[in-house]
Amino acid sequence: MPALLLYDGDCESCTAFALRLAGAWTTQADVLAWQQLGTDGLLARRLTPTDARRALWWIDEHGMPHRGAAAVGHALLAARGWHGLLGRVVLTPPLSWFGVPGYWAAARWRHRQPRAVDTTRHPAAHYRGRAA
Repeated sequence: MPALLLYDGDCESCTAFALRLAGAWTTQADVLAWQQLGTDGLLARRLTPTDARRALWWIDEHGMPHRGAAAVGHALLAARGWHGLLGRVVLTPPLSWFGVPGYWAAARWRHRQPRAVDTTRHPAAHYRGRAA
């Protein structure tokens, strides 16, 4: 099973970030708004809608979920070049320790970003999207 990046489709900045990042991937992975999976799809991946609303998630090829800053790091590793290098940095202590409060702050104030993006109409919404 390919890896999966789950983002909040109601958050414009989350959507833009996830789709832009997916465009840089060189490995097989899917990207979907969690709303496209629904509750059953989330539960099959050991997540709840509350989990999905609170953070970005990377579900690796073994089904292991990674949350927030770790999800960003793993998603960056799926790309080559500076993205992959940045992913290694984000996941390597002691620098990884700064990712948790940094991600928390970004997630905490994301409600100030524009909302209500219809991800089903976005041209990259189903980018490698076989995960549903």
